[in-house]
Amino acid sequence: MKLAYPGVKEAFGPDGERADLGRPYALTVATLEPRKNLETLVAAHRLLGDDLLLAVAGGSGWGDQPELRGANVVRLGFVSDEELARLYRGAAVAVYPSRFEGFGMPITEAMADLLIALDKER
Repeated sequence: MKLAYPGVKEAFGPDGERADLGRPYALTVATLEPRKNLETLVAAHRLLGDDLLLAVAGGSGWGDQPELRGANVVRLGFVSDEELARLYRGAAVAVYPSRFEGFGMPITEAMADLLIALDKER
């Protein structure tokens, strides 16, 4: 028999410190691979102007690495679960532009604070 453990670690939730990147930011979490569609995200982000920073968390993966350059793009690299939880809590929005996925843990992690908060209200 196989067991599926809970998808979200305890670090992810509404309580705790929020990351501060100096201004509002959109956060995307992805291994840097072609299927993650990050170049399209960077191009779309440029259309927004200078109001929102784009923070990209994730280590290098296979294939061509996306161009993650620009005055309003911050490449954070691989971060610990604790730092990632702080980044989710501090983000104005979480963005997930992937073309295809196996499961999509970043969406589950990003929603953890909302789901836990809703559960506490019950």
